[in-house]
Amino acid sequence: MGDPTPDPRWYVIERPGGVDMLRPVNESDSCLVEQAKGALMLRYGVGSRESLAVLERWSLEAGVPVRDVADALVTGICLGRVTAETDGMVRWLEQRLRGGISDLREDGEEGEGLAPGEGAAVPAVPAPARTPAGPRQWRYHSAVHAARVLRSR
Repeated sequence: MGDPTPDPRWYVIERPGGVDMLRPVNESDSCLVEQAKGALMLRYGVGSRESLAVLERWSLEAGVPVRDVADALVTGICLGRVTAETDGMVRWLEQRLRGGISDLREDGEEGEGLAPGEGAAVPAVPAPARTPAGPRQWRYHSAVHAARVLRSR
């Protein structure tokens, strides 16, 4: 049998040894990923597929499931609920959100899927540290507010 074609109800969670591992996404995971995609769509002015590609890329770079990246983005950044366990991931995501997403295009060309003026390569950001930190208060009231604030920086 050939490789399974990803269904919209499935998300890539890890690629150990270059082999894609897919798992069904329960409804709460799916809603969380959709909310994170919406925040990225607002922030970068991209479509649904591009925002999912960003989540998948960040998931691979951080070595965590897409659901964890989406949770840190929605709960940690947009809602401001940061715990000791998510602090490292939230800080890492904030650094990524301040840059562009041109790393989506493997050929490095400026083009579709990018917001105007975001064709420059994003500097490498180290993966999030797993060290717990104290509680931190965030000032974002919604995904829209977070996207606007991070865009202005």
